Amino acid sequence: MNESGLGAAGIAVGLAYLALSVFVILARLPRQDRLNLPPVAWPLWRRTRLPMTLAAVATGAFALASSLLPPGSAVASGTWMAALLGWTGAVVILDAVSRGKRLRELPALQRGLLTALVVVFAAVTLTRALAPALGAAIAIEAQVVFAIAMLVLLENVMRNAEREILWHVSLPGVATGGLALVSLLLYAAVILQHRFSPPLIGARLALLVMVLPLFAAGAMRAIRWRPRRLHLSREAAFYSASLILGGSFMIVLGIVAELVRDYGTSLAGVIEWAIMFAGLLVLAILASSGSARSRLMVALSRHFAAAPYDYRQEWLRSIATLSADGGVSVAQRAIKALADTADSPSGILLTHDRQAARLRYSEGWNTALEIPAIPAGTDLFRQCCERTVVELDPEGVTAPFWLAVALPDPRASGPLGVVLLGRPRVAQPLHREMAALLTVVAGEISLVMAERQAAEALAVARRFEEAGKRFAFVAHDIKNIANQLGLLLDNSQRHMADPEFQADLIGTVRDSVDKIRAMIRRLDPSAADRAGRLDVGARLRHLLAHRGRVVLDEGDGHSIVAIDPITFDMIVNHLLDNALEAGTAAQTVIVALSHEPGRVTIRVIDQGRGMSAHFVRERLFRPFASTKAAGFGIGAFQTRELILQAGGSLDVESEEAAGTTMTIRLPTVHEPAAERLETAGIDHE
Repeated sequence: MNESGLGAAGIAVGLAYLALSVFVILARLPRQDRLNLPPVAWPLWRRTRLPMTLAAVATGAFALASSLLPPGSAVASGTWMAALLGWTGAVVILDAVSRGKRLRELPALQRGLLTALVVVFAAVTLTRALAPALGAAIAIEAQVVFAIAMLVLLENVMRNAEREILWHVSLPGVATGGLALVSLLLYAAVILQHRFSPPLIGARLALLVMVLPLFAAGAMRAIRWRPRRLHLSREAAFYSASLILGGSFMIVLGIVAELVRDYGTSLAGVIEWAIMFAGLLVLAILASSGSARSRLMVALSRHFAAAPYDYRQEWLRSIATLSADGGVSVAQRAIKALADTADSPSGILLTHDRQAARLRYSEGWNTALEIPAIPAGTDLFRQCCERTVVELDPEGVTAPFWLAVALPDPRASGPLGVVLLGRPRVAQPLHREMAALLTVVAGEISLVMAERQAAEALAVARRFEEAGKRFAFVAHDIKNIANQLGLLLDNSQRHMADPEFQADLIGTVRDSVDKIRAMIRRLDPSAADRAGRLDVGARLRHLLAHRGRVVLDEGDGHSIVAIDPITFDMIVNHLLDNALEAGTAAQTVIVALSHEPGRVTIRVIDQGRGMSAHFVRERLFRPFASTKAAGFGIGAFQTRELILQAGGSLDVESEEAAGTTMTIRLPTVHEPAAERLETAGIDHE
């Protein structure tokens, strides 16, 4: 020990109080709704940390200064007064906050004493700074007056505090009163003995150690502090426990090996390494064992975890399992998501067959076991309708499965399906937390599976829609071919002996066969990808060669388009037939062909009766709406669809009593000249 204090002990006490100040600064303040205080007290309550922090810092500074400087030095004396003033102010503020009052609303005696303490502290500090000799002369007496005022103020606060308020101020009040008392004794002895008493200086330092827990407890009460629990995820706890157990096991093996080396035979070295390698082998086996992992996870969940599951991690894991494709079906992913939640090694999915009123086997995960269908009237089916998680009978028809998890159907009553989970690697009861988590995961799985079923049903409906559209087109074209062949049969009775009629008959039948084959090809959804190519000009010249009342106005140029020749013929023939029917026998139809970069334009122009803008906009391309008594009402619709499938467009310009212009625009393709005759689509006619 030295004259300035207790040396190392003072440094330790100083660091402890500085640590207390850090704790007060970083500690979590309570929420306002947990304080049960009037609103006016809330801002003042938040400022409680400041005097406590300053008091703890001043106390720590004093303890450090007392270990390095004489007790009567300006620094030691000033920091001691600052510490006493800080703790006294903290007690008064706590009392005011607990009463729901502001500082200016405190009793006059308390306000006067607190003001006197501030004035004495400021006077002594300034005097010692500006006039050191005068300050040193009055410092001792000032310390005595300061301690007496503190004791009077603290006594008044403690005596007038109600029982509920005393809970807040008792600990720091008693601690501060003890410091004020030892300060009074110390400086009174200095006045009497004209020197500092070493026993009282040591007693002051000892008292600082004793009241430190009281100040810490008072700070905890002041801010309603509660120790924060350290929450580890199950994965973090598992890996930490694995490392601890593995390290402990290796330490034990190391001790055994050391004993063998010290007290063993000449083979001690070999035995030592054998023990170490055996230990590593055992650790590797345990690390790769699913049963060992499960046992450790269950033990951690039962004895060391506040909650058996980290719900955020479980939710993210379930979503990741359901989202991962990897060639695995949705059903297997659903089973795996539930199995991982319950630590189950396998499972199967039973889908709800509503038509047969039963649960039937659908798919399995990690098991080839199948069970018979479960009728709707069984107890298991009723239980799955009533609750999500059902523990199965180990001797029932669902053996050896452990749990049945119903997947609720978001669109209808009853389950969408039921997942049967195998027994876990480590036996564990079905507790409430597991059932709740399985219910949440099952709900998410139900949404995913219902959405997938809806998407599959929509895809099937669209395929039926496309097939129906193609069959409707084929039926319309067959009607036209049937009319053409019927007319040919009617004329054959009169002209069968005519060689020209026979040649025309054969050509017409061949043409009808080609059209029917083209219709059959169009029933194939992939036929559009195998479309042929043709020379538009050559094809039009061939089509119009035997057409009466049709004039071809062909512009300069050459265009190749990617479209099936029969399909092209159907488009042009339909537009020509309508144009001819719209006019009189004396009127002609003009087919104008023009070539542009990247596309070819075909205009079918008539001077017939025309159509209104409303008819063109509302009815022309509406399927199954025909103005003809025997018509199907899909001719114009089919024509436009075929053009759109070829990547083109169909525009209509019409005026009543003036005529109509149908404009076809098709994209062109580049093709070597050597292939043009082959793709013209003429040779096979």
